[in-house]
Amino acid sequence: MLQFVFADKKHIDLYYNWANDQAVRLNSYNSQPIDYEAHCSWFLNKLIDKNNFFYLFQNEYKEFVGQVRIEMNKPEKGNALIGLSIDVNFRGQGLANQIIKLASEDFLQKFPHYIIIAYVLEGNISSFKAFIKAGFSKIDNINIQGKASYVLNKSI
Repeated sequence: MLQFVFADKKHIDLYYNWANDQAVRLNSYNSQPIDYEAHCSWFLNKLIDKNNFFYLFQNEYKEFVGQVRIEMNKPEKGNALIGLSIDVNFRGQGLANQIIKLASEDFLQKFPHYIIIAYVLEGNISSFKAFIKAGFSKIDNINIQGKASYVLNKSI
């Protein structure tokens, strides 16, 4: 059974390690490793940003298995962006769709007028399938920074 907590500053290194995981970098629009100082500044600023939500998921043994971040990137339009990562030790267990579903449902319950948007690289089939299983719909194919991508969304 998965549960979430909201991340705080004690999770800064956990998020840094996840962000710099090789598979995460390969499935990101910027595949370059993330500098630790830049990460710390970014993370601490996002923690105090009222438009940003860090959902940090634990299993029944209180092990951190992954995270979902939802950011109200265009509050005036009711748009929010979603991203996720799964700890390398817990990949391939079907957790991605569960954490996407739990985080998006919690967010939409609190902000029912929002639409959550996901951008997924076309080569990242496992993430695409996880978003679909979590109730997202594919709405478009676009190029982002020269990379073919799916656009998915979810709303109430």
